[in-house]
Amino acid sequence: MWRDLVTNLNVILRTWESNNRVTEALHKLLRYLFVPIYDKLGWIQQPTHSDLDKLLRSVVLDKLGEAGYNEVIEVAKTRFQEFLMDRDSLPRDLRRVVFKLVMRNGGEQEYNTMVALFNEAIEPEDKTAALWAIGLSKQPELIRRALVRL
Repeated sequence: MWRDLVTNLNVILRTWESNNRVTEALHKLLRYLFVPIYDKLGWIQQPTHSDLDKLLRSVVLDKLGEAGYNEVIEVAKTRFQEFLMDRDSLPRDLRRVVFKLVMRNGGEQEYNTMVALFNEAIEPEDKTAALWAIGLSKQPELIRRALVRL
């Protein structure tokens, strides 16, 4: 159910992305829908959480980050810094969303770090997550540089 809702909201967001008023209204709706779930699930898998909760968590974090929910964005940045010091500190199921939020809200430094992660990655999943995140930068110059470089 949540996946279908998110898929349909993504279509609407992409259709209206050039209209700031509509985009902000949709982001407000995303925050309204997902903040209560985020408050329940947080960032850490608990023994009382099901496997479905684990799947839902990454969707919720992704959509709240996309909707500009600052708490999620700041925690993603912190979790990313922890990951750089200890690769086991960030569960694999959250890496893609954390990488995305860091790149979408970062700049040159995050780009350079993500390129390094891409080049150093041993696991194909991590390599793909880093490359995907680079392509999601809000800075067209960084995306152009990645297309030439990678």
